[in-house]
Amino acid sequence: MKKLTLILLTMFGLVLFNSCKDDTDDNPQPAATNILNELKGYTGKTVEQITETMQSKGFTLRNSESDNGMTNYSFINADSTSGYEFMEYESKICIVSFNAYNNNNRDLLLSTFETNSKSAISFVSNTTFEYNSEIELSNSTEDSELYPDRNSFLNAYNQNKNSIIYCYENWMTADYIIGNEFNYEEDENEYYSLIGYGDLNLLPPFVSTKKSNNKSIFEMLHK
Repeated sequence: MKKLTLILLTMFGLVLFNSCKDDTDDNPQPAATNILNELKGYTGKTVEQITETMQSKGFTLRNSESDNGMTNYSFINADSTSGYEFMEYESKICIVSFNAYNNNNRDLLLSTFETNSKSAISFVSNTTFEYNSEIELSNSTEDSELYPDRNSFLNAYNQNKNSIIYCYENWMTADYIIGNEFNYEEDENEYYSLIGYGDLNLLPPFVSTKKSNNKSIFEMLHK
């Protein structure tokens, strides 16, 4: 089980990915430019409110699990190609992610990751934030590598794109955290790209937003 992590390193230069294919998937998915505004809009709401919204969008509740006063809710669409994950604490949604599965299509999941990164950069533009990222390679005998700035992350990402089995980027401001992840671990049968939004003012006090075990906080929604 991948554990929580986060974010307290340095700021970075805003550099876009060198290439990113247009998304031609016909499955219901929020527009990239609007996804983080949508996810932010779910925080602070009740389970009843988000359930009604999910049903109207064609997503049904797959499961829910509770632990330490928190409850995770998972909603998925009819063909299991995308879904939403919600974390509730003290009757309010505090973390939300939108997840693409796309029939385990690696290239499409990577393209989604790149699109999500550009959405995150646009969302945090002109805001003071801290950045943290990680890449794990399939052909490496060493631990995954952490990157405190986005230039370093992009260099490693573009050089090792065909070997990446897991990577994430996190942006944290004084009020919220954004997480972007790609996962393609065949031995664990875990294939997805996700983008998540967490309201730091609503998170439980025992959920650390400091770097821990080198994984992203949004993975807890999957585990």
